[in-house]
Amino acid sequence: MSAIQINFGEWFERAMAVFKVQWLPLVVVYAALAIGMGVPCSLVQRMLLEYPLLVLLFQLALVVAVVGPVTLGLARYILHLFADPDQPVDLGAAFRSALEGYQQFKDAAVLFLVLGGTYFVAQFALGLFLWPFLATLAAAVIGFFVGTAAMFSVWLMAEHRCGFQTALAGSWSAVKDNFHVFLIFHLMALGVGIAGAITCIGIVVTMPLYYCLMAVAFREVFPQLSAAEPAPAQAPTL
Repeated sequence: MSAIQINFGEWFERAMAVFKVQWLPLVVVYAALAIGMGVPCSLVQRMLLEYPLLVLLFQLALVVAVVGPVTLGLARYILHLFADPDQPVDLGAAFRSALEGYQQFKDAAVLFLVLGGTYFVAQFALGLFLWPFLATLAAAVIGFFVGTAAMFSVWLMAEHRCGFQTALAGSWSAVKDNFHVFLIFHLMALGVGIAGAITCIGIVVTMPLYYCLMAVAFREVFPQLSAAEPAPAQAPTL
């Protein structure tokens, strides 16, 4: 694959153009996902404070069963918005699309088991001989590198309804020759996404913007098919 030129400012403007029109359904769906993930995790963490491994396993189970399919559905909805950003704001369509991710539950679950499992296994293993803070930080770095390699996988699954193996292979094929470039972009995009954590509630606004940035990057690397082109049976490899 040839060298990728990333203009973060331009990509951010394109992401914002869609987000400014469609922010309401994106924020509401992500807020529902955050509550569905955060509340059970907080309750279990309090009940099982003395059993950190069980807490990690519960968190991973939620990532696999909830975050994976809903993120897949949300990615499909965002790609639909980018195809027609001026379409009417429709909360019902956003929730229906998010839940449609469960149509590919097995592949979404396995994909997020791989991605989430990398972080949780690293955190637990490193926690055996590092202070908790250092273990969490090191696991986050490892997870970030793996996440960058697989950064387009969920988008490939959303657009082409392919399996997780094909999506992972397609993402790595697109990223590997310019890994450092995508690593920097992913870091900047994630920085935008977690910036809202400073205000706690703000993250439900900034994380959808992160997904919009990822959609722009995906569309740059994987151009949209024209109406005359049939969808491929597999995700494209570069």
